[in-house]
Amino acid sequence: MFNYAVRLTHDAKTDTYEVSCRDLPLLHSVGDTVEEALAEAEDGLVTAISLEMDTRRPIPVASKPLEGEYIVSVLRFRLPVNRWKESTSSLCLYWWQ
Repeated sequence: MFNYAVRLTHDAKTDTYEVSCRDLPLLHSVGDTVEEALAEAEDGLVTAISLEMDTRRPIPVASKPLEGEYIVSVLRFRLPVNRWKESTSSLCLYWWQ
């Protein structure tokens, strides 16, 4: 599981929320509401981790969240196809504060 702390910054000029991550500088997302920004951050997290992997760089270790930050996660879990066949992998995304 990947759990990364993200910070939301309200941009008064555009009335949107910008998302950034101290540990994954490639993660940048935006949304009209806090909830939308965090949902967009889930996709941004997957993309940032994928870019790190594509360039064969190590995936940064997540820092502990600071006050006011949210946690965005990518959870890998196994979904059984059936009990006789090999399982397949999938991603589940969620966030919390």
